[in-house]
Amino acid sequence: MCVEVRADLYREVEDGAEFDVEHALQSARTAVAHVHARELAHVLFTVRSDQEGGKCLSRHILHLLQLGFRMGCEIVDIEANM
Repeated sequence: MCVEVRADLYREVEDGAEFDVEHALQSARTAVAHVHARELAHVLFTVRSDQEGGKCLSRHILHLLQLGFRMGCEIVDIEANM
């Protein structure tokens, strides 16, 4: 089984809040740690830029993807146009 963590979809509580990379980093860390600690599934770590229909500004993509690798996610989804 695999659980997808979409790091670009973490945002503040308000619906209209602007993307906050620090909030996304912390939220993604928490989600991945939860899955790994309980050995529930493998983690597919995904980040989509605003150009790909996601919520992350392109300048933050690499930083978030590096987090996925550092946290030991079994699968990190990287777009070919990066």
